[in-house]
Amino acid sequence: SAALLPLRLTSWYSKPLQKQARNVLRRFLSHLSERRIRDIRAVSEADLTAYARLLAQTKTAKGTTYSLSTQRSYLMLVQRLFRFLEDQGVILRNPALDLPLPHWKKLPRALLNQAQSRWLVSAPDAFTARGKRARAEGRLGKTG
Repeated sequence: SAALLPLRLTSWYSKPLQKQARNVLRRFLSHLSERRIRDIRAVSEADLTAYARLLAQTKTAKGTTYSLSTQRSYLMLVQRLFRFLEDQGVILRNPALDLPLPHWKKLPRALLNQAQSRWLVSAPDAFTARGKRARAEGRLGKTG
């Protein structure tokens, strides 16, 4: 298929990554087919947004939804496809240009209280003899 052409041109991708990309793009093309879109030039921003919503709701084999990073990587492949088609002159305007990608903010797993913060800042450097000794004593449960 012409839509898979960019993947043939990217020989620097590993074989497993090429296979995954082909599967992702096949799924996207299937989505377009279900929406009765036969010509890639007819794809609109609304079609891409609908695909992004579908990805967010799709269940995996384990019964969970795709992680945000998986959704993001799938949508980035679709963006790459449209960027390629625009560069080749197949489409005049890239409908994926302003497609919002899922993102997340990583939060610390646990916050330190004031006493823990003081202990952490006052701890000796782990690479000095004093720091190595302090760490060994801490692991062995020695006090004083």
